[in-house]
Amino acid sequence: AWMIWLSFEPAGLIFPWDTMLQEVGFLVLFLPIVAPLPSLHTTALPLPAVAFSFRWLVLRLMLGFGKVKFIGTTKSDALYLQGFFVWAPLPSPLGWYAHHAPHWLHKASLAFMFFGEVIAPVLGFFSGPLRIVSFVSLTCLMIGIQLTGNWGYFNIGYVLLATCLLDTQSSIFDVFQEPWLSRAWTPADLVFNSSLAVLFVLTLVAFVFNSW
Repeated sequence: AWMIWLSFEPAGLIFPWDTMLQEVGFLVLFLPIVAPLPSLHTTALPLPAVAFSFRWLVLRLMLGFGKVKFIGTTKSDALYLQGFFVWAPLPSPLGWYAHHAPHWLHKASLAFMFFGEVIAPVLGFFSGPLRIVSFVSLTCLMIGIQLTGNWGYFNIGYVLLATCLLDTQSSIFDVFQEPWLSRAWTPADLVFNSSLAVLFVLTLVAFVFNSW
């Protein structure tokens, strides 16, 4: 199914919601097997590299939007959201009211967008309560965008994907602890960790030139 989806790429799957599905579709191949219905739990914890890859996707995606919006901005862009609310795809009635909101509200909303797209993703790299702050901020931002414009499934899908931030204790450095350390040299773990390491390096390089 992932290969079939990927085959549409030359036809123009260039939007962030398309590329998000492509990468998520690849990452889920590395998740543990899910227990049969009606159970909804997995049979094991994901590898630390897999858990990190999901967090990295969530945080990199939002940092990319922040990079596009805020690098090179000036004070003259303080009312950016006033226009955003009406040129968004199929603005909602709430978006129309937001467009006509007082200028101070547009400026305050832009400040929150800056926090959500630049500061909150960085907080998500830390463990503990800061990761919860990151999740709540990103979720509120996505809900606000969804209520004022129609971006399809992107905002909903992103919030669901961001739930990986609710695991406040996991870290990529867990690979040096048990039970992962003793199985690190097994063929399966070597393939998984090597593949995800290559993916991380490629996305790190691509981030400089692209936004997601």
